[in-house]
Amino acid sequence: MANITDELFEKSRALQLDRPSDLSRLQKRMGTRNQNGSIEIYAYIDLSSTVDLLFQLEKAALNEDYELKTVIKIAVDWLEFIASRAVPCFQLEDLSGIIQQVITELKAYDDRKKTADLLRATEHYVSQIRYWLDLEFPWPEVGSAYAAAKGDPPPNPV
Repeated sequence: MANITDELFEKSRALQLDRPSDLSRLQKRMGTRNQNGSIEIYAYIDLSSTVDLLFQLEKAALNEDYELKTVIKIAVDWLEFIASRAVPCFQLEDLSGIIQQVITELKAYDDRKKTADLLRATEHYVSQIRYWLDLEFPWPEVGSAYAAAKGDPPPNPV
C-alpha cells in the first residue's frame, strides 16, 4: 500500500475528472424547511475553511519559528472538528474516513517535510471536493432569487 500522502494526491487527481460519490449523499441531505441549499452552503464553508487552514499550516510546518507539535495539534484539532461534522451534517462519508486516516498519521509524525506534504495532500483532496460542490451549486439561480426576495433588480449576466 502506498503511503497516505501519495494516496491522497492520487485520489485528488481522480477527482479532477470524476465526481465524488460523497456529493450524491450530500445533495440528498435535507436541512430546515426540507431544503438542502443551506446544507450545501455550510459544507462549502467548512471545506473552504479547511483548505485555507491547511494551506497556512503546511507553511507553518516548514517554518522553524513554529513548534511542529503545535502545528500538528492545531491540524488534528481542526480535522477532528470537520470529521465530527462530515457525516451527521453533510453525509460526507468518504471525506470523514480519509480525514480519520490523516489524523492518525499526523499524530505519529515528527518530521517537518512529511507533515507539510501530508497537509498539502489533504488540502488538495478537500479542495477537489469543494470544487465539485461549487461547480454544481446553482449560484445564478440563488442570486436571482435572493435579489427578488429583497426587492432588488435581478443580477446582470456577465
